[in-house]
Amino acid sequence: MYSRNKEDDVVLSYFGNFRGRFLDIGANDGRSASNTYRFAELGWGGLCVEPGWRVVGQLIETHQHHPDVEILNAAIDEQDGISPFWDCQITTLSTMDKDLQDRYPKRKGAKKIHIATCTMTHLLKTFPGPFHYISIDAEGLSIRILRAMPLLEMGAKVICIECFPPHIRKGEDKAILDYCTPFGFKVLAKTKENLILAL
Repeated sequence: MYSRNKEDDVVLSYFGNFRGRFLDIGANDGRSASNTYRFAELGWGGLCVEPGWRVVGQLIETHQHHPDVEILNAAIDEQDGISPFWDCQITTLSTMDKDLQDRYPKRKGAKKIHIATCTMTHLLKTFPGPFHYISIDAEGLSIRILRAMPLLEMGAKVICIECFPPHIRKGEDKAILDYCTPFGFKVLAKTKENLILAL
């Protein structure tokens, strides 16, 4: 178990012995509190997306012996280009969301850098999938990224997405359900930090 709140247990129970492909957006170092590393160990292939320069080397090392796991060192955004990114010493708190960066003391002292961004359309053209399991942890931008995903075309069966509690950002769980429900997704589990949905 690598997930912080046993999310990988929940997802593995859904898939059983099935071996598929995952998409991990906000993969960090690929192992610490990872919702996908266990699947790579079990022989899944996939794509890890991580914009942070501090951890991408560790991410590469983590998946050195997983030949079917690819790595994209970029952020997903609404347009291809360059975007500001607040790089924190606590790498899991690094973000492109300026509002989130400004509001919370743990994020103070982050270094503002600029990173490459690509759209979901561009990502899927380069890495066409399918992606049976999608994990999104993009520190404030997870819902925006989710809304850019053609879930059924991607082959998605399970989504594990960061969902802030109301005292941080109101209505995130509703926004996630409003987007996913028309595709046929239902809540499989909710943890302290994530909402897990499945077909």
